[in-house]
Parts: sequence; structure tokens; C-alpha cells
Amino acid sequence: MEQQDVKTLKAPARGSQSRRGALLMGCVALLPLVVLAGLAVLSALGAYRASDEARLRDTARALAAAVDAQLGTYLVALQALATSRELEEDFDAQAFTTRSRGVGELFDGWIVLLGPPPGYRVLSLSKQEDHTPLPTELPPNNRRAIEPLLAEVFEHGRAGISDLFEGSVIRRQILTAMVPVVRDGLPPRALALSFEPAALRQLLARQDLPPGTFAAVADGQLHILAHSFDPEGQRIGVRAPGWVNAAIAGKQRALVTGPGWSGEDNIYAVERLRLAPGWTVTVAEPLAAQQASAWQALRWLIAGGTALGLGLAVVVWASRREAVHDARREAEALRTGRAEVERLLGGLPAVIFLREVAPDGSSRPVYRGGDLDIVMGWPAADLATRRNFEDLIHPEDTNLAREMPQLLREGYASYEWRMRQPGGGWRTLHTLARVLVRRHDGGAEIVGYTVDVSARREAEARAKASARLASLGEMAAGLAHEIKQPLQTISLAAEIAQLEARQGNAQSVDESLERIVEQAGRTADMIDRLRRFARGGEDGVPPQAVPLAAAVQGALDLTRSALRDASIEVEVALGEPTPIVQGQSVLIEQVLSNLLLNARDALTTRHASAPRRIRIAVAPGANGIVRLTVADTGGGIAPEVMARLFEPFVTTKGPDKGTGLGLSICHGLMKGMGGSIEAHNEAEGAVFTITLKAA
Repeated sequence: MEQQDVKTLKAPARGSQSRRGALLMGCVALLPLVVLAGLAVLSALGAYRASDEARLRDTARALAAAVDAQLGTYLVALQALATSRELEEDFDAQAFTTRSRGVGELFDGWIVLLGPPPGYRVLSLSKQEDHTPLPTELPPNNRRAIEPLLAEVFEHGRAGISDLFEGSVIRRQILTAMVPVVRDGLPPRALALSFEPAALRQLLARQDLPPGTFAAVADGQLHILAHSFDPEGQRIGVRAPGWVNAAIAGKQRALVTGPGWSGEDNIYAVERLRLAPGWTVTVAEPLAAQQASAWQALRWLIAGGTALGLGLAVVVWASRREAVHDARREAEALRTGRAEVERLLGGLPAVIFLREVAPDGSSRPVYRGGDLDIVMGWPAADLATRRNFEDLIHPEDTNLAREMPQLLREGYASYEWRMRQPGGGWRTLHTLARVLVRRHDGGAEIVGYTVDVSARREAEARAKASARLASLGEMAAGLAHEIKQPLQTISLAAEIAQLEARQGNAQSVDESLERIVEQAGRTADMIDRLRRFARGGEDGVPPQAVPLAAAVQGALDLTRSALRDASIEVEVALGEPTPIVQGQSVLIEQVLSNLLLNARDALTTRHASAPRRIRIAVAPGANGIVRLTVADTGGGIAPEVMARLFEPFVTTKGPDKGTGLGLSICHGLMKGMGGSIEAHNEAEGAVFTITLKAA
């Protein structure tokens, strides 16, 4: 019985072990299926989330393109307005304000013209809310707020966009687009379009964002400029959460997750702008909504009976369908934005171009817009069918192909060139180009514009000629004396020769004739110098080797009588050997003559007992530079005038003594010869320093 009981007890134990083994084997067999199913679920969730993230990225990229197009319209309009004739040397603030008012109203903003640093005087404002006078210099708080933009425009000559700041002249929160205004012979200025963030809110309102998605635009300081959940603009100027800056630092685009203002976690697609590099465009949606949407999609897949295969197929189909829908929406937004830009650019007096440059330096056009007929003087259809464009360019001028190495090396190129016209004449054009994108293969994309500057060049030539004639007018009495003196000597020598001839004294006759020849040569030299001075230098002529002593002597010959009549002592110390510089002799004489006559006017206002002295000397220079100083004992220049000395129409003389154009033209002449002119005060008077390259 005991044995039988033992056998009976052992049998159930073996059956239980078998069942446990079978269960274990079943679990082991099912484990790969469970793992595979889990991986399938996770893969589906990841695919859905990746699709949603791709949608956010594409939406952010399309919105950034729309904002860039808006800002680009502002900059192009300013570049075209910067070529206005009202900004020439005979600047008429009222006429320019009237012209710019229409452009400002077109963009619902304000056009502001600023003078050069350090004061940045407000020269024109297209629309004033009251009748207070324009400030003589940009208010300090505004200067600090847009200091990076001012440096970009005045120091580097590049356009840019400011961050949000509180205006003083325009009393509200504004943004500013700014471009440089450059004229030969004039100090640098800047043209700005100030606009309110409402323009960006309107742009957001026109976007068709996906359900549950919101978008925002922020400046370089992460101040909110526009938010799709804030149509009234109550959050304008509020800073975005601090963690955002660290998350996107140094990145062109990013996809990050973090808390929003409500404390709820969101997923953000961030894209930086190209025309305003510090700005960001953000498109986001709540993370919980994204996750809930993903799990709901999975439940529907599982309920359908084909949890793995069919679920993946539906997710892939849905993501592809969403991607196609987003791509179509983005393409439509780009088409709409481009059509709007084309409409605005079509009426501008400028040719805008975009070219793609290959690694070997060759390029092909990608885009060209603007009023080609007005700028180039040729019908657009003729230029489109023309095989060789090079034969229209003046043989002495450069073109984009020749400037391409410098453009790719420095990222920026600016040059003027002449284009043959259908009637046979020439038109002067100015082209500015910069590298937009550099590619890894060594190629690049370049963008730029071309404008007609013929009228400006003609005005500059007239101003220079007027300045020369004005200087000749001031020197007329003295020059007449200089010419009359040798003529009297000639007349007297001729009478003596007649008497000696009657007496048969041949030697005395020869001496008188030699004196006549000598004085006639002196008179001819004086007349020739006057003729060259009145004619002026030649545009486009490259710098030549000019002995500095000859240029100084020429200026002294022209002004000798004026300085002598004013009892002024002139000292000249050019050293040995005297330097030879690069430039044009006539232009250097014109600059020195202007400085000498200005010094004479300053000295004649001093007390009779005060010393009247002018010193012309070569100062030490380095790196192949020659520095020539003209110093007087006239008491110096007032500080308020010194800051604007080389601006047009700035003068310390009375209305019957000068126009205020002389020093401005001198500044342009020196710059055109590759040199410069500066001024400062010393103990006895003013010191002007001109610099030129040594030959």
C-alpha cells in the first residue's frame, strides 16, 4: 500500500511539471511575437510622431519664407528710394519728404533719413504725428537700441533689420529696415523704413495653419513680434521663455520640446530668417495633443484587426497624405508671396537679380525682376534675345564676371559701369551684389541689384565744375595782376628794343628780346595752368604719378595774389626728396587751392596784430601713405561745425562768402583718388590733413 501510494503520489507531480514546461515553452514561443508587436507599436508611434514633426518643420520653413519675402520687399523699396535725385548734393529735405511719404504709406510705416555718425541727425521724416522740429541727432535711447544695425549700415555698407524698440521720434514700439545711402563727395547717410509689428500679425493671420497649431515671430532678443493666439498684439514685446535661447543657440533650425506660457509642454519647430539672422519663426502644438492623437490612431488600427500591418499602412498613408497636403500648402504660400513680391518689384526703378555660381566661377541666372526698360534703356525683349551682352559694356569698365573672384572672396562687390544705348550714347549704372548662400562644393548663390545713376553723375560733375569756377572767381583779381605784370614787362622791353635798334646796339636788342620771350613763356604757363584748372580732371582716368611739389606749387601760383593781398606768410616744408603720389595733378591743385582760400578767409577775420601764417608740410606716414598737412593760425573751427564739416552746405562764412560745397567736393575728390581728407584743431588754428598713396 505504501508503495502503491508512493506511485500514486509521484504521477501527478510528473504531469504538473509537463504542464509547467509546456506553459514555459509557450511563453518562450510567444515572447518574440510580443516583442515584435511591441516594437511594431513603438515604430508606429515613432512614425506618426516623425510625420507630425516633419509637418511642423515644413510649416515653419514656409512661414519663414513668407516673412523673409515681406522684409525683402521693404529692403528693395528702400534701395530703390536711395537712388532718388533729391539725395544729391543739392539735398532738398522738403522735396524728399514729399517723395518718401508715398512709399511710407504703401507699407503703413515711416521713411526716415539719417545723417552720418556720430550724431545720426534726423534729416527727413515722411510722416510726423505733431509739428515738433526734427531732432539734430538721434536720441540716445534709440541709438543704443539699434546700435548693431547702425554699425552694419555705416561701417560695413550692408542693409539690415533691427530688433523691436521703443521709438522716440516715432513714439511707439517699432521695427526698422535700413540701407546705406552712398554718394561720391558726400558723407554717408542711411535710409530707414520703420514699421509696427502689426504688419507681421497681419501676415500670420493670412496663413492657413493646421488645426491645433500656433505660430509666432520673435526678434533677436526673443521679444514676441507676432503670435497667432494674440490677434490684438497684447503680447508684443514679451520675451519668450528663457530656455528657448539655450535650446536654439548656434542653430539655423531646431525641433525642441519644452513648457509654454501656460505650463503645458509643447513641441516647437524653430526656423531662423535669412534677411534678419537673429529673428526666429516658431510653429508649435501641444505635446499631449500629439501623443493623444497618436494613441487614438493606434486604437483604431488595433480595432481593425490588422494591428501591425494595416496599422503601419494607415500611418504611412496618413503621414504621406499630410506631407503632400503640407507641400501643396507651402507651394501655394510661396507662389502667393512671390506674386506679391513681383507686383511690388515690377514698378521699382531697379533691376533685381539672383544668380547661381558654379565652383569653376561660371554663373547662370535664376531670377531677374524690376523695370528693365527704365533702368537699362533697352526693351526687355531685345536684351532677352541678345546673344552677346558684353559688347554693350564700355571696354574700359568692369562687369559681374570680372568682379566674381572678389565677390566670392569678400562676399560683397559694388561697382559702376557704362552701357551703350540704342541711340549710341552711354548710360552709367551702379551694381551692388553680395553672396547669399555658400555651398559645400565651392559654389554659391549671389543676389544684387542694378540702378541708373547717370543723373547723379551728371549732377556731381556740374557741382565740381561750379566749385572750380567759384574758386577761379575768388582768384580773378589776383590772377589778372599776375598776368598783367609780365605783359607790362614785355611792353617795356619792346620799347627799349626799338630804341636800341635805332641806335644800332645789337647786344641790347638781343637782351630785350630774351626778356620778352621769358615773360611771354611765363604768361603762357599761367594761362595754361588756368585752362587746366577750369577744365578739371577726367572721370575714369586711373591715378597717375604726381610730384607733390609740382601740385603744391601749382596751387600756390593760382592763389599767390590772394594770399599776398591779405599779407599772409606761406611756409612750405615738403622734405627731400619730395614725395610722388598717385592721383590727378589738377584735382590735387583744386583741393589745395580750396584749403588755401579757406585759410585766407579765416585769417582775414583775425585782429590785425595776430600772426597770419599758413604752413604746408609733409607729415610722417606709414604703409606707402603720404600725409600732407595745411595748417593756419586762424583760431580753429567751432566744435559744432567740425562734426559736420564735410557735409554739403555747412559753412562758417556769411551768405555772400561761400556756399558750403567746397569741402564736401574736396572730400569726394580725395575719395575718388583713393585718398582721404580730415580736419582737427590745434593751439593756433585748424589743421587739414590729406592722405594719398605713394607712387
